[in-house]
Amino acid sequence: MLKRMITVTWVLVMLTLTGCASSRFAVEQPATTNFGQFDGLQINQFKSNLAAEEPTEIAAGLAGQLKEKLDERAKSDDKQPMFAKVDTAPVETTNPLIADCTLTSYEKGSRAKRYFIGFGAGKAFSTVRCAFIAANSEETISQASFDGELSIGMFGGSVNEASGAMLNSIIEFIEANY
Repeated sequence: MLKRMITVTWVLVMLTLTGCASSRFAVEQPATTNFGQFDGLQINQFKSNLAAEEPTEIAAGLAGQLKEKLDERAKSDDKQPMFAKVDTAPVETTNPLIADCTLTSYEKGSRAKRYFIGFGAGKAFSTVRCAFIAANSEETISQASFDGELSIGMFGGSVNEASGAMLNSIIEFIEANY
């Protein structure tokens, strides 16, 4: 009985230590071509419209993080790889798709407010706008904005969870248009 109580307590503590991140996307230009027609995905380095140093540094790492998430997805047992090659450099395939993204908003929020107040106080968020471009024709296939936010968590959660949620929403968008 004591062992079970300790296990339940441990699980509850672990659940409260993590933040609660959410994501969503808004389609600005619906896809004119099914993404499944492309055999490669080139993820350009994310740009930043924000002048501050921190968002610029965050943007610099997002392309690599998105590639890592897509690589992890391709290795999972229950998912088929969407593209023959995914890279942050130009891909050498016959019909690549380019993801050209710009960080348009970023707020790291207040970890203390998320921890002590919660319910949206001190919320961390980030937004990127992505254009998906057919490399061969240079035609914009689709455009969308992607949001990630972190609003609550024991110890306030990490602002990286908001960026991770945003990247997950980009992958969901690619899957929905594949």
